[in-house]
Amino acid sequence: MSGGHGVGGEQGVSGGQGVSGGQGVSGGAGVSVGGEFRVYAIQYARRDALRGEHFHGHDGRAGEPHPTAYYTWLAVSDRYTVVVDTGISRARAAKIDGLDYLASPAETMAELGVAAGAVGHVVLTALTGRGAVIAE
Repeated sequence: MSGGHGVGGEQGVSGGQGVSGGQGVSGGAGVSVGGEFRVYAIQYARRDALRGEHFHGHDGRAGEPHPTAYYTWLAVSDRYTVVVDTGISRARAAKIDGLDYLASPAETMAELGVAAGAVGHVVLTALTGRGAVIAE
């Protein structure tokens, strides 16, 4: 995939070299459970807003600008397919003021050769009230 919509940052595919080699993946050394993983950072949206619009329990810095990028992560080994944070659907994104929806996480994963139905494990790092879906 070249010139992608938010895979591995702004363009192209990051990762794909495997976590244990640390190439293309922030954090370097990896985990050897289930073999080597190819890890993809999939940016599906971005939003320029104030800090207080992004976080619950506003603090004294609530009025400061706080651009935010939204990612889901895909980790694939020979044995496992894992998604970390599923993202949101296009329909849900349309209801969020100022959200620039770049691409469906499920569609981007399909472009990387992984159908939503092939995902064996999902890890949710936060529940935010924005809703979560793996497929549209």
